[in-house]
Amino acid sequence: MDDAREIIVIILDTLFLFNILFGAIIVFFERREPAVTWAWLMVIAFIPYIGFLLYLFIGQDGRKHRIFARKSRSDRENAEKIAAAGIPSLSGETFGGSEDLGPWAGIGKLCELSGGGALTDGNGARFFNSGEETFDAITADIASAKTYVHMLYYIFRGDSLGSRLIDALAAKAREGVEVKLLVDAMGCARTPKRFFRSLSDAGGRVEFFLPRHVVRVNYRNHRKICVMDGTVAYVGGLNVGDEYIGLSRRFGFWRDAHLRLEGPAARELEIRFILDWNFTAPAAEAIEPRERYFPSVPVVAGSKCQIIASGPDTRWPGIMHAYCKMIAEADRNIFIETPYFVPSDIMLTSLVSAALSGVDTRVIFPSFPDHPFVYWANLSFLGELLEAGVRCYRYRRGFIHSKLIVIDSAVVSVGTANMDVRSFKLNFEANAMIYDARIAKQIEAAFFADIRDSEEITAEWYANRPKMSKIKESISRLISPLL
Repeated sequence: MDDAREIIVIILDTLFLFNILFGAIIVFFERREPAVTWAWLMVIAFIPYIGFLLYLFIGQDGRKHRIFARKSRSDRENAEKIAAAGIPSLSGETFGGSEDLGPWAGIGKLCELSGGGALTDGNGARFFNSGEETFDAITADIASAKTYVHMLYYIFRGDSLGSRLIDALAAKAREGVEVKLLVDAMGCARTPKRFFRSLSDAGGRVEFFLPRHVVRVNYRNHRKICVMDGTVAYVGGLNVGDEYIGLSRRFGFWRDAHLRLEGPAARELEIRFILDWNFTAPAAEAIEPRERYFPSVPVVAGSKCQIIASGPDTRWPGIMHAYCKMIAEADRNIFIETPYFVPSDIMLTSLVSAALSGVDTRVIFPSFPDHPFVYWANLSFLGELLEAGVRCYRYRRGFIHSKLIVIDSAVVSVGTANMDVRSFKLNFEANAMIYDARIAKQIEAAFFADIRDSEEITAEWYANRPKMSKIKESISRLISPLL
């Protein structure tokens, strides 16, 4: 008995020593941002053995640098092929420079250099904040496709909505239309691969982004992109699943934000799809840039647009830069909807500075959590915002999943990126920047409709919230760099 006890003590001491050495490795070799390093050290120190497993699951970089160095090379090689094929955005022939944006030229230049967004003009833009309307439109555009349908989703569930889209895609594949579907392996971990078999059997192609890393939470492809024939495209917050059309008992009504783009911006989203597809698919299935993927489109009166992207393979967190620049450039108002509000220090400072400058700054986020730690972290940031004069609202009608900012009734960002570290640094994201007062005012109207379905958080309510809430917020705030 004593021998067994001694063996257990030796094992525990060894594990504890390993835990200390592991913490040292994080500090001295990983070279992370200090806030992230301290957060992980706290987790490992206070929950030694579980913390180690958590780090292996969601924290360690592992082969990140090698994987995404390979993706960067793949993207550059494909970009060169696309440019050689004469595609305007990558061959230097754009529809105007950022100087054409007048007072918003600084935002445009930053999005071009940091987020890779070429400015296009003459785009038809339609805003959706209902999943049913969005997927009705997507299904209709699939049915109208003549050449190809390319789709990329983080989540694609095997439920009624997923079946509806798979049936529509399989029908087009049987007609001889090229159909390619790229989904994230982690986001679709609970969707059986056999669910996609009907599309494959019909002649479509299905690929999974980073399938060998399905146990890893980080470095996921969080983009939601659809492109039909290179002339129509969609981007926004909606994944494919019944909850996104309000059929979930847990979430009930679902509010989201999505865009349908018709014109040159569709070509930009097709470029982004090709880069991600060619990184994932076998070489034999790679898309070779040809005219069929990038048909010429007339430049007519319409919205100016930039498609910006960011991810762990990019030099700059372009979407975070865009958000901060929009906030800094606003003169009159800033309206934000986000399901996850865990801002970086610079974004928090930008919002506080804007409010203290007299800019009408408002933020809507969910009233109940789908990820509890993120929700409590959300609340932990509200004290500084409320004190600075930012008006904060909890959406009460159901769950709000929109990822949008609109400033001064003139500039809008709608896309896939949440306002948190995961979207800014760890996931692959894509947003559309729209410079069009018509669309901006439409989205503003939807924002104020959502305010009517929300509860405003007052400074008095925040000061008197329960002690247990404050404890949860404090813990979640400490680990917020990991969320």
